[in-house]
Amino acid sequence: MSQSSHLKMRLIQWLESVWYGEKPLAKLCLMPLSYLFCAVSQWRRELLQRQQHHLRVPVVVIGNLALGGTGKTPLTIKLAQLLTQAGYQVGLVSRGYGGHLPAKALQFVQPDSDPHQVGDEAILLVLRTQLPLVIARQRTKAIEGLLAHCPCDVVLSDDGLQHYRMARDLEIIVLDGLRRLGNGACLPAGPLREPPERLQDCDFIITNGEARPQEYAMQVQGQCLHNKDGAQQALTALAGQSVHVVSAIGNPQRFLALLDAAQIYYQTHLQLYPDHYLFQSADVQFDDALPVLMTEKDFVKCRDFAAKNLWYLSVEAQLDLEFEEAFLDRVAELVRKAKIAQESGVRLDS
Repeated sequence: MSQSSHLKMRLIQWLESVWYGEKPLAKLCLMPLSYLFCAVSQWRRELLQRQQHHLRVPVVVIGNLALGGTGKTPLTIKLAQLLTQAGYQVGLVSRGYGGHLPAKALQFVQPDSDPHQVGDEAILLVLRTQLPLVIARQRTKAIEGLLAHCPCDVVLSDDGLQHYRMARDLEIIVLDGLRRLGNGACLPAGPLREPPERLQDCDFIITNGEARPQEYAMQVQGQCLHNKDGAQQALTALAGQSVHVVSAIGNPQRFLALLDAAQIYYQTHLQLYPDHYLFQSADVQFDDALPVLMTEKDFVKCRDFAAKNLWYLSVEAQLDLEFEEAFLDRVAELVRKAKIAQESGVRLDS
């Protein structure tokens, strides 16, 4: 890990100790900046919402309020699969976070795209859904590019809740069931991009873990390990064994919890890298033949140099049947209205 990545990691760890730990003095000192952040965030939201224009198909945004991983990508994959099974033509858009796409560029992501350019999440979404996905820093441009080349009934935006220039017809906010909203403060005193009251404005709240009233539960489960050559083995096959674990996701503790549940022993030299870190071959090579485990999102960045002992865990999101039915009902109504609007030649927001 480079010196800059190491310093970034130390800063993240300190901030998380404030957001989710017991450092009231540090939080108090940062609160003036948080008030300023909230004020600017609200002003920005109101400004950009006035610039919105709805496109000819419904847009569903899957996002979160807190920094760090909550399970948005597994949920996006699951929703894309639900919609496809229901007979809809689905398209995906993303910012390509972690990649280095030029500011005004727009790109269709392929399974073999370079993660250094398009980011890890975009490649994972394409690999798992086999659906068209366009990335651009401005998601409205991404949607326009998608619709110009692909017939779509509905568009899913992976993240982008705070990208208010993009009009949306349905919002889903994902919460971490353990971390929730942390200390409830906005950046930098807390982990929130917007105040907790923002939850009241969305259509659905999905909780990765135990849900509370007005929320729907999601469980992210993983049982099978894969390697570069296509070999598979059950996660439980490594029970009682020692492994190396390398991770560069927003909240690696959930991944580690799956290993704990399978009674797998990961060594104390465990390396956790910043979210979206672009691995080098040296990061996943050790002086022994022990298995090396990582998430599927991490693995897409290691395909070119992965050894046979490098395994990734494939996970699936499990949702409440009640939510699935409610979600599909809402989408059906949005699609119906969109088709009526197209036939009559009016905009969706008219």
